[in-house]
Amino acid sequence: MHLTRVFRNFFIGKKRFIASRAEFKRVMLTGYLSLLCVVANWAYMIVNMGERLPNFILNVVFCLTGITSMFLLRLKKDTAAKLLLFIGAYSIIFIFCSIEPFQTGVYIYFVVCSIGALALFGYEQKHIAFLFAGIGAVLFALAYTVGIKIITIPITFSEEYIFNNFLLNFFVSLSASVLILFFMTDVNRYSERTLEQKEAEAQERNKELTKLNTELDRFVYSVSHDLRSPLATI
Repeated sequence: MHLTRVFRNFFIGKKRFIASRAEFKRVMLTGYLSLLCVVANWAYMIVNMGERLPNFILNVVFCLTGITSMFLLRLKKDTAAKLLLFIGAYSIIFIFCSIEPFQTGVYIYFVVCSIGALALFGYEQKHIAFLFAGIGAVLFALAYTVGIKIITIPITFSEEYIFNNFLLNFFVSLSASVLILFFMTDVNRYSERTLEQKEAEAQERNKELTKLNTELDRFVYSVSHDLRSPLATI
């Protein structure tokens, strides 16, 4: 709980209050994914430091994108932070797909981003969520089916580079997927618990109403019985 509070204060500040728990969890998930974006791109830059490729610049740009997204959360611009994170992610992933061999597995991020969009924007903004999911499918097709190349200069990738990036892509995408699925599970668990509490409260109220009706029936019977003799005498 202490670590969660630290991340909460870091992402949205100590004084900010979000009434909706679901929206609060979405904001926190945006912060976690932005932070993962920063950490992952630092890892990519360190692992690929020996490679003289334009990928280093792309990693720096995406790292700055994650930092800017977290900064927007602090400014209470939640939707802008989400949009920036996904637009930056799709752009960088598409560029990587167009210049790297598919053996690095970078295309898996399209799936992660599509699921993440559904989780972050939710049902309230489902049109944006499905739009990003569709964009992911289109960009994948453009990169691997049509074969659009952003950088036409031939670049040679070593086997070590392909292997290292395949491992990084797998573990980073796995971490992001676990965060997203944990968020969805947590929101669903909270909703089920709230529903169970309301059902329990409704059952308790029904018992109280049944008890009151029984007491009222007894009271009416008692009053009618007590008034019967005086009325008969009159």
